Amino acid sequence: MKPNELRIGNYFISKSDEAIYELTYELLAEQFNGKDLGFDDMQPILITEEWLVKFGFVHDNQLDLYSLKGGDFISLCQNITKEYWCDYESYYGLIVELKYVHQLQNLYFALTEKELTIKKKQL
Repeated sequence: MKPNELRIGNYFISKSDEAIYELTYELLAEQFNGKDLGFDDMQPILITEEWLVKFGFVHDNQLDLYSLKGGDFISLCQNITKEYWCDYESYYGLIVELKYVHQLQNLYFALTEKELTIKKKQL
């Protein structure tokens, strides 16, 4: 992962301990103070059904897509390679292929000016 792809609040996996972390100011401060976790240790998390559910998306069996509860017109579908693409229904229309959780979080923020966070208090 490149540092310019990340925002505070993005989730990632640590290569060293395989734990899931949320990027915070405190975590960045530790990195700059010589602690173990740095940008080279961060790897992206693939978007899965489990992650979509954690973020509050629900599956529509009839249309075979995941939509976000709460009135945001964002839906995700899988392509042939099982990667997700996002369809944002707006005046202009937007379709973007997404592979990683941080990409979904960043796109959601760019479109709605709201953070996409885990709805259940678990990782």
